[in-house]
Amino acid sequence: MYLNECDVVELLRRVTPLLSQGDMVPCRESTVRNGTHSRQGSYQAVYRSVQDYSSVFERSGLEVIQVETNHPYILLKLGCEAIDKWKAVVPSNVQVLPLVGRLVYSGLRNGFPWIARLPVAFVVRFPKLTKYHFLLRARTPTNTSIHNGLEVPA
Repeated sequence: MYLNECDVVELLRRVTPLLSQGDMVPCRESTVRNGTHSRQGSYQAVYRSVQDYSSVFERSGLEVIQVETNHPYILLKLGCEAIDKWKAVVPSNVQVLPLVGRLVYSGLRNGFPWIARLPVAFVVRFPKLTKYHFLLRARTPTNTSIHNGLEVPA
């Protein structure tokens, strides 16, 4: 949801009453590790942390049922950021991007799920953007508690 917080809450508050009891809303969102990050210019976007999204959903009358990491997206971002770091450090005439790209791809593909744990193990803030799937439903008097088992990135 690339809208500012007030607009997101307003939009979701308008949609929530249209849900029948038991209806679920799947939501896939790009996230950042902490807080909210806004992009300006030709590509405007607002990225929120998992906690910030949970707060927005709760204020909108929605309950978070489940949160799951989108591992393929995170691997994609790890690969893209690794190549960007390579290009920033290595002179362009010796970058051999076709070879390095294949090595990065093979390492990520063959090393999953262990490779996804490396940034956390080395306390590296990598990748910058992640993606999570949220499963939501309208809050009713019988299901008023927010999901407490949210998976929060380190």
